[in-house]
Amino acid sequence: MNDITQINPDKLFVYKTESEILECLKKYDGSGAVPRLPLSILDKYKITLKQAAHQSYKILQRNRYNKIELKKTHRDNLSESSCAEAIVIVAVDCIALVFDVMGFLDHDVVDEVAHKIVDRLSEDQIRGLYEYVGAIYDADGALQSAEAIVELVLVLLNLVGGLSSVISIIEDCMTFWDWVEYGVIVTLQLAALISTGGASEIAEVALLAASLVVIAEDAADAIEACRAAKECANK
Repeated sequence: MNDITQINPDKLFVYKTESEILECLKKYDGSGAVPRLPLSILDKYKITLKQAAHQSYKILQRNRYNKIELKKTHRDNLSESSCAEAIVIVAVDCIALVFDVMGFLDHDVVDEVAHKIVDRLSEDQIRGLYEYVGAIYDADGALQSAEAIVELVLVLLNLVGGLSSVISIIEDCMTFWDWVEYGVIVTLQLAALISTGGASEIAEVALLAASLVVIAEDAADAIEACRAAKECANK
């Protein structure tokens, strides 16, 4: 990944202000972009692009900088878990952390989405994430750790089918009216994450020291579980 200090912020496809969101909505409106933004819903309920941009901005303001703290309760008795189960814990934590940083959903929905994304993976796909978990384990410093976490999330999104599939998963986790409220900003922020390789998110994740420590501990436990499983298989 690129060194975050070398990235030109003017080139980032990221939306943090109301005016940036509105300009993007104007570009997408009628552009035939795939996946199409849920602008047809806005038309049906006579919601203007300006109103949609304002609502999306409010959502970001409300969610983006809430205290992010990963829970450790799911790590109990991890030494008895299989390699795949240990990797799942890392994957869920990484998705939850990155999505929380993006601020487009409240934490309860983020947690549900993270589990549903991982639930779509086969056991072979989960085991194939070992090298990405290893990169988190081997990371030297907060920036490298953040890069490895975001890279794992991008791999996970690709494995479940990319942007359209992830949007569908999120929509399934929300009521119809919540989707009307959140659909636009969800689509924009996910498109930003994927198109930039998570450049903006890396910088913010790197600041969350406590969460990085939890994920690093989970990664270490996963590496240990996978090595133990391999040793047992070789006996």
